[in-house]
Amino acid sequence: MSQFLCIGDQKMAESKGSLLAKSVSKHAGRAKEKLLQNLGKVDRTADEIFDDDLQNFNKQQNAAARLQKEFNNYIRCIRGKMPKNHETPFL
Repeated sequence: MSQFLCIGDQKMAESKGSLLAKSVSKHAGRAKEKLLQNLGKVDRTADEIFDDDLQNFNKQQNAAARLQKEFNNYIRCIRGKMPKNHETPFL
């Protein structure tokens, strides 16, 4: 039984080590790419589809924020019109 634990622990340690090495490699490559882009040695890539989707997302987010503000104002107005002694559980 203890042999299983030792073998499992060794495999887990190897997998953690390989994940760490892979992560460090990715971050190092990305840092190098960003540094070269900032120095002007490498062209920046542009993804038009992503930019369009990002713009649409931001529009939707702004519209949702406006709608939420209007809805909250509507609820405040409804509460203001109700008699003070009238209680509703949903408002």
